[in-house]
Amino acid sequence: MTATFEVLYIEVDLICILLLFYVLHHLENAENQETANVAFRYVTRSVTAMLLLDCFCEIFRQSHASWQPLVCNILLALCFCAEGLTSYFWMLFCSAKMGLERKRHYTRRRGYLIPLLILIILSLLTIWNGWIFYFEAQGVYRRGPLFFAVYLFPCIYILLAVRDILAGMQHETDLRSQDDAAFLLLMSILPVGGSFLTVFIVDLPVLMPLSAMSILMVFMDNQAHEISTDSLTGLNNRRQFDKHLAQLAENLP
Repeated sequence: MTATFEVLYIEVDLICILLLFYVLHHLENAENQETANVAFRYVTRSVTAMLLLDCFCEIFRQSHASWQPLVCNILLALCFCAEGLTSYFWMLFCSAKMGLERKRHYTRRRGYLIPLLILIILSLLTIWNGWIFYFEAQGVYRRGPLFFAVYLFPCIYILLAVRDILAGMQHETDLRSQDDAAFLLLMSILPVGGSFLTVFIVDLPVLMPLSAMSILMVFMDNQAHEISTDSLTGLNNRRQFDKHLAQLAENLP
């Protein structure tokens, strides 16, 4: 990376962090604390942690001290752990959003932790053995022989989330619910596209900004949904009724 691009990269990270802090503030103080909303709050926390760790890692890469490679290794390893947590909580969020979380057996839900634990162990061990990545002198980043694990295990959770969304869409008869599920599916695929770009183009770090964008768009969609529905019954409120009535009036000959 050039110096200009590194500064721009850090600035984008900081903007995403500020936006996610705003989202977290609203999520922490929200009255609705259902399973889906709690899982979404954990997703937001994990993505915020990813961005913070990545930002600090990029800053320390500019240092020429002897401890710089070790510090960068620790920060990036923790960042990859947070990436695994993000995809795991996203799966839980999609499952709860589609109403499938309660249908799963407890043992099966514990089994979903296995890929996350493997990723965390590999990420922490790579601080010393360089299996996934390592930093050379002057902050030069290199990929290790097991680098694929960083994207393989999170993609497992994203695929499980996509499966849950598609399963939920098959049982939804309401058009609005199907539209919401399709939107959630798009937001699941967006970070995956960023992962593939990062795999093939090392100096194009778009995964985290795209993840933050997905979080922000889902939050805005949830806010719009809460504004247009009654909090007690979950049915459309007067605002949504007036909007639908206006749309019908526009279509009249």
